[in-house]
Formats: sequence, C-alpha cells, structure tokens
Amino acid sequence: MSVEDRVANLEQPFLALNKLVKRTDERHELVAKSIKLLTEMLARHNERFEQVEADQSNADQRIAALADAQIKTEETLVRLQSKTEEVLVWLQSKTEEALVRLSEAQARTEATINSLAQKVDTLADIVQQGRNGNS
Repeated sequence: MSVEDRVANLEQPFLALNKLVKRTDERHELVAKSIKLLTEMLARHNERFEQVEADQSNADQRIAALADAQIKTEETLVRLQSKTEEVLVWLQSKTEEALVRLSEAQARTEATINSLAQKVDTLADIVQQGRNGNS
C-alpha cells in the first residue's frame, strides 16, 4: 500500500475523530455552562436560605417576646383582680357602715321631726285655746 493509500485510509477516521472532538468540546462547553448555572443557583439558594434562617430567628424572638408579654399580662390581671376584690370588700364595708350611720341619722331626724311636730301641735292647741278664750 502506498503512502497515498495509507493517507486516504486515515483521512476518513481522522475526519470522524475531528467531529468527535468537536462534539466533545461542545458538550464540555455545555457542561461548563451548566456547572456555572448550578453554582449561581446554589449561591442564590444559600442566600435565600440564610435569609429564611434570619427571618425565622426574628420570628422566634418575636414569638418569645409575645409569650413573655402574655405571661406578664396574665400575672398583672391576677394581681389586678385580687386588688379589685380587696377594694370591693373595703367599699362594701364602708357602704354598710355609711348605711348604718344614715339609718341612725334618719331615725334621729324622724324623732326630731316627730318631737317638733308634737311641739307645733301643742303650740297650735295653745294658740287655738287662746283664740277661743279671748273671742
């Protein structure tokens, strides 16, 4: 076989090999682009995940603060209820005392009015008798 024949026989495989290399390079570029895109997506995912973690931490802190505030509110309400009950008992006692004093004062007033009415009646009788005797 001559050199020309050998070159001719090698030319077809060489062209096929060039096509394979070209397709491999294209695939390599596609894989490189895909890796770059995946890397960018992973970076965005990590940023979002970190933001979610921060938001969750803030939410947890706010929930804890709300729970603490609720506990303090409930404790304050218990204290206020107890204090209100004490004040109501005290007011009831003072009201009862005032009602007793009012009742006593009313009895004295009625006695004074009755006494005054008797005196007015007596005086009216004296005046009436004086008119009857002087006429």
